[in-house]
Amino acid sequence: METTIFKNFIERKGNYELSRILNAIKEGNFKTEIQSLRECEDEKEKRKIKNSLFSFTPSMVLNSGRKISEGDTYTGLIHLDYDNIDDVSKTIKHIKSIEFTHACFVSPSGNGIKVFVRVSNEMDRHKDAFNILRNYYDSRVGEESDKLVKDLNKTFAISSTWILEK
Repeated sequence: METTIFKNFIERKGNYELSRILNAIKEGNFKTEIQSLRECEDEKEKRKIKNSLFSFTPSMVLNSGRKISEGDTYTGLIHLDYDNIDDVSKTIKHIKSIEFTHACFVSPSGNGIKVFVRVSNEMDRHKDAFNILRNYYDSRVGEESDKLVKDLNKTFAISSTWILEK
């Protein structure tokens, strides 16, 4: 399964296998940038660092830019985003126990979790599937995920703390 990679959330770098991205996270290829972000105390500087990170579109393979156009492909991957988690380890344990979890990793901030779930629905049912999975995971995890990440072409920053891939 491919995904589209961006630098600075804007500059399209190309399409790559998702497994390659997940392996890069697992191997700590972005550790220096993520550590700088997590250690930074100035909010303006944090935004600058975060905006300089690589990002990817888990739900779509985009062939040009960030807008969906003819020829772009739906990946069948839904992303859930948990922010400001008090006990990241405990929440990860819950997420890992859910059979539908394809992959997850700690967010660049260090206090959130990115969760990826494979689905079999078509692109036109993505938002319905997102809402169903979001409700299911939120009830199982005991935390509320970001309801605004349902857009097909939403990009997410790559992190450095790997947790799981099934």
